Amino acid sequence: MSRRRITLLLLSLALLAAGGALAQDKGSINPKPLPPLANPNDPNLAAKELFARKLLPSKGPAHVIGSYTKGCIGGAEQIPVNGDHWQVMRLSRNRSYGHPDMIALIKRLAARAHRDAGWPGILVGDIAQPRGGP
Repeated sequence: MSRRRITLLLLSLALLAAGGALAQDKGSINPKPLPPLANPNDPNLAAKELFARKLLPSKGPAHVIGSYTKGCIGGAEQIPVNGDHWQVMRLSRNRSYGHPDMIALIKRLAARAHRDAGWPGILVGDIAQPRGGP
């Protein structure tokens, strides 16, 4: 068997083993809240458990606390699900929030990619949760 056929066979087996189109799951436009925590004041509780339970950004002006690996955001803005030249993916993950400057950058990038390269649009994956976090 040729090297190319072996590579294609292995790739096909890997895709079959991964299951059917996980990245394309429809999810939900309206994220569902997670169940309440038994003890939300537990100091050993992971930050990801707290941040994942916030469905909306905090109110007030946009401000970032910390860094992109260990930080949060106040006053985040959500990018619209569908735009002239973009579409948000995996809506059920509720990760389409960011600093207003980041949202504006994504919109400009999508418009420029359409204008300069003829792209029909870009797919937007994870930006951030409503209040940032891990």
